[in-house]
Amino acid sequence: MKTPKAKKLPSGKWHVRLQIAGKMVYITEATKKAAEAKAALLKVEAKNGVSLPPERVALGDAIDRYIEDRQNTLSPETMRGYRVIRRNRFKSVINRPIGEIRNWQRLVDQEAGTVSAKTVRNAWGLVRSVLAENGVRAPEVTLPQVVLEERPFLQPDSLLPFVDAVRGNRFELAFLCGLHSLRRSEILALTRDSFVQTPDGWEIQVRGAVVYDGKKLVYKKTNKNSASRRNVPVFIDRLPELIDDYDFGKLTVYLPEVMTKELHKVCKEHGFPEIGMHGLRHSFASLCYFLGIPEAECMKWGGWSDPEVMRKIYTHIAEKMHQDCRGKLRAFFRGWQVYTTAHPEELQAPPEAAAGMAG
Repeated sequence: MKTPKAKKLPSGKWHVRLQIAGKMVYITEATKKAAEAKAALLKVEAKNGVSLPPERVALGDAIDRYIEDRQNTLSPETMRGYRVIRRNRFKSVINRPIGEIRNWQRLVDQEAGTVSAKTVRNAWGLVRSVLAENGVRAPEVTLPQVVLEERPFLQPDSLLPFVDAVRGNRFELAFLCGLHSLRRSEILALTRDSFVQTPDGWEIQVRGAVVYDGKKLVYKKTNKNSASRRNVPVFIDRLPELIDDYDFGKLTVYLPEVMTKELHKVCKEHGFPEIGMHGLRHSFASLCYFLGIPEAECMKWGGWSDPEVMRKIYTHIAEKMHQDCRGKLRAFFRGWQVYTTAHPEELQAPPEAAAGMAG
């Protein structure tokens, strides 16, 4: 049996790379002799049917196996996200045995300096699960705090002008469905049969989703969560007018990003906030808040499963509306001051009003 040769690392330690049972194994020891001896032992054990200790598997291989074992249970979108993490995160240790990686806090800090807090949290969540599956205890690490993005949305007084602005657009049906709370993935899965006329009016039956798996759009029967499978009342009369002549299959011809770019274009041309498809969903929530629709009802129609998420959305909308109200009050009084300066006669009460006050 050929003895694996060790190479010296810049750190002064010795490193051996070999393949056992289709998996790359990386061994690092203080001396060349120790590294080559451990490599030779592992090869002998593998030849005699001894399984490779899980902690000797390289991080990248362990992630690959984790994904492969769940290919029939994870959604295509989740699989794609895991593969992106596998390809781009923790590159400096991706080929090292998971049992030898000790400096996870430093590695997390390095990642936090290059990508968003949410990306770091997702990457660490995957790695922690992979470590646990292989019997390696994940250390406690401090993760960066996720700062909630200020998502722009349409104020209630902009909704009717927006509906007029998208009239005749190739994505008009998609945009109106977004205003009915549907996610982009849910819109892509719609068919003519998704629209049902009931004694109470039209409804959109949200069933399934179309997601991007990194190569193509894939239909899945399940939605994001159990609450997402729902019936949404149609409140824009224009929507039922579109469904009979609409080619629903053409929505999936376009990548989701094309739809978003078109929405940005419409918003820019008509002076609306530059929202994305998710901004339409938040616009639905803002209208519910504005009309005093109970939070639970908005949750049901919008397919939010977590009350905390819904509460954060309502809180954000409330704060934004309060700011706008304060601004309108200031604008009114500043405008009134300018007006009365130019028309001082307006400050004089008419004689009948003065007589009334005197009485």
